Amino acid sequence: MKIIPISLPTPFYIGPVNVYLIPEDPVTLIDTGPKTKEANDALHEGFRKARIRVSDIRRIVLTHAHEDHCGLARSVRDEAKDAEVLVHAWETGHRVSRLEYEDHRSLLVRAGVTPEEIETMRKMYEGVRQYADSFEAEEYSELRDEEELDFETGALRIVHTPGHTPGSCSFVREADRTVIAGDCVLKRITPNPVLSPDPGYVALLQLWCMAVMAGQSATSKNCSIVIFELFGIVNPRLSVSCQKQAQLPGRSRVRCFPAPTTFTGFSPFPRR
Repeated sequence: MKIIPISLPTPFYIGPVNVYLIPEDPVTLIDTGPKTKEANDALHEGFRKARIRVSDIRRIVLTHAHEDHCGLARSVRDEAKDAEVLVHAWETGHRVSRLEYEDHRSLLVRAGVTPEEIETMRKMYEGVRQYADSFEAEEYSELRDEEELDFETGALRIVHTPGHTPGSCSFVREADRTVIAGDCVLKRITPNPVLSPDPGYVALLQLWCMAVMAGQSATSKNCSIVIFELFGIVNPRLSVSCQKQAQLPGRSRVRCFPAPTTFTGFSPFPRR
């Protein structure tokens, strides 16, 4: 399997980013660069050097949905005559806009961020948004952990690597131990450059709101039911993370604690 890196300029201080072209059936582009003329020109020059036409591209795979990695996805998809776009489901908030969702704004408020700072961040993100086009839910397919992207002469295994973003994915070729990691590993900047509400935490808030709106009394029993649902969301993710860390050579193992089955005398709501 041949993997061709293409370096693209960005308008951001991080400098250029790499995208990866796999010129065999089905011809696949991993990441696209930002939506700028300079990046678009460099991308097409990379295609030309690889003797690939945009119309040959059948898949666009995104490591994550930050503008410098996904900005040209819609443009390439349309030029390629509806190539399939794949991205992890947890990237939804990033694709549409980070601060337009109430979940994001509420998280900032709960963290004690002032309205003035929230407005400053909103304006900054508005400026960044120009470098990518949004996708609706029906316009992409989902990347799933441990599944494979098949090619004519091999495969890339999908590895969900949350951290830089909740839905960041890496792609592993077992045959020669090649890893395409997106921004999972960064040398000079923080791995978490922007706000990303944890999907499990957001799910807890939604469950809590549903319980209250359904008229449940704020008793220990009812709260325990809601909290137990959280462990059903978080515990499988924690177990998978522990299993993966345990397989790493030279690393100390992480102990995973199972979810409790009972809650005694606990209520997060004040007694009346």
